[in-house]
Amino acid sequence: MTSRSDTAYFARRETEERARAMACSDVAARRVHLEMAERYRECIQSAMVAPAETIAA
Repeated sequence: MTSRSDTAYFARRETEERARAMACSDVAARRVHLEMAERYRECIQSAMVAPAETIAA
């Protein structure tokens, strides 16, 4: 299970990666930052779903 501090970390990192993407002039670097941001978003979504799955099991 993911703690609140983990979720806060993922949210902060997602925001940072999106900001870095917007600051990049290189298209490839921008894409990588956006991909990383999306992975952090997935971590947040997984953390939100995980407790319900645990209860249902």
